[in-house]
Amino acid sequence: MGSQHENIKERLTSKSLLATWLLTPAIVAGIALVGFQTYSLISGKSISDLDFGIGKLWSTDEPVRQVESASNTKINLLKNIKKELEIDVNVTSLIENAPLPVVKRKEAKLNTVPKLEVNREDKPSGFISTEEIVANRISANFGDKRRLNYINRLQNEYLISPGLIPHRGKWYIGLNFLPGVSYRRFGYNTYATPGAAYEENTQYTFGPTEDERNKTDRGITTYAIGLDFGRRLSPRLSLFSGIHYTQLGEQMVVKHLDLENPNRVVSSFMDKEPTYERSVDEDEATIPYTNKYRYFEVPIGLTYDAKTFKNSKIAVNAAVVFQKLDKVNALAYDFNTDYYYWMNNKEELYSQYGLGGSLSVAFSQYVVERFEVYIAPQFRYNVTSTFNNSYPITQNQFNTGIQVGFKQHLF
Repeated sequence: MGSQHENIKERLTSKSLLATWLLTPAIVAGIALVGFQTYSLISGKSISDLDFGIGKLWSTDEPVRQVESASNTKINLLKNIKKELEIDVNVTSLIENAPLPVVKRKEAKLNTVPKLEVNREDKPSGFISTEEIVANRISANFGDKRRLNYINRLQNEYLISPGLIPHRGKWYIGLNFLPGVSYRRFGYNTYATPGAAYEENTQYTFGPTEDERNKTDRGITTYAIGLDFGRRLSPRLSLFSGIHYTQLGEQMVVKHLDLENPNRVVSSFMDKEPTYERSVDEDEATIPYTNKYRYFEVPIGLTYDAKTFKNSKIAVNAAVVFQKLDKVNALAYDFNTDYYYWMNNKEELYSQYGLGGSLSVAFSQYVVERFEVYIAPQFRYNVTSTFNNSYPITQNQFNTGIQVGFKQHLF
């Protein structure tokens, strides 16, 4: 039943397509015929009256206009100009035979200027009578205030006046500052070293050796500042003194304490507990520690002017330095317990008083008549040990630096 229905549907579809293809042209032709008949009734023309020539699309009933070429136009224009500009030959001959005009020169004449009467009593504005000019001597300007101010201004343009004449007074005061580097000379007091043994010229001790300390210790930067005063004894020799404050010291290497070591609990030195251990192996985790010693100092010395110039000089300074210990921040080693202990006061093992010496070469320059500045490389050495005789170690501090300062000459 279903297949029959499909067959019927296919047949109807094919027939409808055939009818469409046949009826469509017939309908179009009929519509065209009806349209043409309507056109014929209105215009009265038949199909034979129609002209199918495509050229008729561009045809026109207007007559053709002749266009004159450019060459013919040019020729006609030249002919017209020639007719209008014809000139008689006789005119040109008249022009050629015409005489030239003659120009007559006039004699030059000088016109006389009338004299003007000048009234000498009248003074022209803007001028000054010579009678009002007063003679001024050059010597009168020497004391002029404006001139003196001008000279002072010129002199102040120089850092140091070229006409400076130093006035070296018999007394002077001054300030100085010395940045430098400090170190020490290390040794042992053989008589105070506990457990020391001797074999011929060799000493054996328990603790840090001299070579060990010299290899690990380092210098540190230090300073000194002071007030000076002096008295000139002769043209080249002066006596000076003052009061200074100086810091000296060195840097050493230690290591942390072994907290599991039972000896640490029972060890003490000058009523202090151990702070660090001695560093033996270079591969160990070491700690740098800086020892510092501060002193009040009183130098007493002589200055010799080796070379004197117009407003500068070169002098040699030599002095004996007296010291008083002010403060300590250092580590001290105890040979009995083999530990380092922190000392922050003036304990008995440090020398409370000391003696040293200094030597310097000063280059000075006068800035004004009584004011002198100088720079002096200096070396100083402590004759007295940092520690007293009861301590096994002997240590002599020394430092070097550049001292800068000034002196004000009084009278």
